[in-house]
Amino acid sequence: MDAAAGGRYDLAVSTDGIRELVRRDCEASLFGAAFYDDHVALVARFAVTLAGPLNAEAESVELAAWLHDLAAVRDPAAQPEHPRLGAELAPGLLAPYGYESMVSDRVAAAIASHSFPLRPGSATPEEVCLSQADAVAQIVRPVYWFYFVTTFRGLGYLEAVQWLKNLLETKWEALIEPARRLTGDRYAAAMALLDEA
Repeated sequence: MDAAAGGRYDLAVSTDGIRELVRRDCEASLFGAAFYDDHVALVARFAVTLAGPLNAEAESVELAAWLHDLAAVRDPAAQPEHPRLGAELAPGLLAPYGYESMVSDRVAAAIASHSFPLRPGSATPEEVCLSQADAVAQIVRPVYWFYFVTTFRGLGYLEAVQWLKNLLETKWEALIEPARRLTGDRYAAAMALLDEA
């Protein structure tokens, strides 16, 4: 069944379409393909993994994960406001796939609140799931964030090391147990390396 017939596209087709749109936008942006590979795709993977334990609606979580940073990808100057702007973009990007407003609303809400790890009970399961997955992805790929902060924010070496240590510590402290398990020993390994810098 397709959207024109009053139904919705097949989940795999619609998710693939959104994923491909985000991949192309990342590759064409200043952030490049590495941002897609080392952040966006990881967030999607971790969000889907956390959906079950957090009782989040998996389809909405996966869509939100693919779209969560798209506003910043399309306009790096929008970085400070990218959660709000991304939430505003999402319904229009999902509409061609025939998603109901309930799904678009869940996706937009998760995107709007993804920048800091939320705890269960403080927000919807989808918001908690995406925010936790975003933090996990930052912890397991610290090298990308070192590159990001030196390249896009212009920090020097020692400033970047301190910024990254603060980021990882803050995100780790806010992770819930299922999210911490996804990081394996990466947090401890990253902090050990940063302590030697």
